[in-house]
Amino acid sequence: MGTLTDVTQLVFEDNTDFGNPTAYQVLLTDIGFNYFADEVLYSSDTTAFPEDFVSGVDYVEITPFTSGSVITEVTSDPDYPRALGITSGFGYGGNVMQAAFAGFSAGFISSYESIEFKVKNTTTNIIRFKAEPPAGNPFIQIDLTTDARSTSLGNDWYQVVIPVTDMGTLTDVTQLVFEDNTDFGNPTAYQVLLTDIGFNYVIASGGGGGPVGGELAVNGDFETGDFTGWEQFVNSGAQSISTDTPDASTSSAAVSGNTAPGAGGTSEIKQTERGIGDLALGDIVRIQFDVKGTFGPGGQMNVLSFTEQNVGATQNNNTIVDGAFTGGTAIANGWFSYDYTVTLAGSDIGRGFSLAFNPVCGAVAGCVADVLIDNVSIVKQ
Repeated sequence: MGTLTDVTQLVFEDNTDFGNPTAYQVLLTDIGFNYFADEVLYSSDTTAFPEDFVSGVDYVEITPFTSGSVITEVTSDPDYPRALGITSGFGYGGNVMQAAFAGFSAGFISSYESIEFKVKNTTTNIIRFKAEPPAGNPFIQIDLTTDARSTSLGNDWYQVVIPVTDMGTLTDVTQLVFEDNTDFGNPTAYQVLLTDIGFNYVIASGGGGGPVGGELAVNGDFETGDFTGWEQFVNSGAQSISTDTPDASTSSAAVSGNTAPGAGGTSEIKQTERGIGDLALGDIVRIQFDVKGTFGPGGQMNVLSFTEQNVGATQNNNTIVDGAFTGGTAIANGWFSYDYTVTLAGSDIGRGFSLAFNPVCGAVAGCVADVLIDNVSIVKQ
């Protein structure tokens, strides 16, 4: 597009002037802008676009390893008010810029279609990225000025989108490494800026996107063999992965609200803030899931859906699953299927849509709330 700082209009035309004397029609639809990823790891504006990953909770740290690089937060760039500034160091013997987001759950990135980020590296116009372990995964080197995975944003900033299919083996990945390891003989330390780092979901099956019919749930079938894509609140209950499934899949989630007899207890797993920018108030969302459970006196499971507002949230629905499996349809081996819709309401939907499964035990002696959950789907109608 060239220089973007003064742009005030977008023009679409077919200006071929090929001598056709007859008027003709061109159709345009689904016009939009891709500004932030579906799940944000690091944001240039945490008020407008909150981060979905918390350091020390969802991953351990941002680290330069032993490269000697220095990582700071930069708030002086005129285009993006918050960025990571990585100043190169000489810990490896050459002048290297390196920073890594380390300590994720193994294989977490396999639930996504791509990683995207914005980068400014005026010294070399190179960024290298690697998802590891294993050590044998490739470093992906992007020439920001020529690589098809890079798009100029103006003022030396570039948007980079890397498909996970370029990254090698994903099952054990726990860290994401950014570097400019060219060892080009520059004796002077230099700084690279990174911001708006995040992940995009796979459109259709497997989770992601927000168009009509696009799956919003991430790892709704638990086939990663863990709780990737789910926010967990174990509280006084318990959570694990089970091999008891309603179909030919291999995994389901086992969530229990049990605790000491008569004391009451709860546990919860949650699909948090899905469809940001794709869902609007008044949209209808279809929710589907399979469930198998054992309930005793005072035990039930709440299925809670929310529009997440810029401040606060509005609860749209509370489906109660209990020993009678009211509203569910028996499918196989003690499993029941639920299928219903909710209409999104509230003051705004700035932080998307959330769906929580909350087995709970009341303070009743002998209470039981042991639940298996599988094949969770969230789709805009």
